[in-house]
Amino acid sequence: MGYNIKCDKCKQPSWADNIVDLIDHHLDKQNFLKCSNCGKSGAYIYLTSPTQDGGVWERWVRGVIRIDYKEEELKNYHPYVFLHTHDGAQGEVDSVQISYYKDHRKKRGGVLKHGHGPGGTPVLDLKDIKNILQKLIRLGLMSKMA
Repeated sequence: MGYNIKCDKCKQPSWADNIVDLIDHHLDKQNFLKCSNCGKSGAYIYLTSPTQDGGVWERWVRGVIRIDYKEEELKNYHPYVFLHTHDGAQGEVDSVQISYYKDHRKKRGGVLKHGHGPGGTPVLDLKDIKNILQKLIRLGLMSKMA
């Protein structure tokens, strides 16, 4: 699976072969997508998916945040977050989609495995994440983190 990256500035599409290529070569320093042709930030990936009621779920991926685990047993596990907008290509980020990949390509016969649950990956509104974080802070769980 690859990613077609669109740029409204130069109108030239870019391509990322997989999630690792997307994160390593198509993000600016603030984790937003940039165009591989003109180098400008503000590029996006347009995605659609069918919904259970027969509709279409439309979103624009504006950025990606990867979370790397350094522990030996988890070093091939890479959770990441897509930064979504539902208000067009240049809309404000309003939700996140959480997923992960496992990179076993260095092993003989290994593959890059995308992690998705049976119903797809979770998507949370930013207000929901804020609410979760506020509850974790009230419970004193965030203060335990370094």
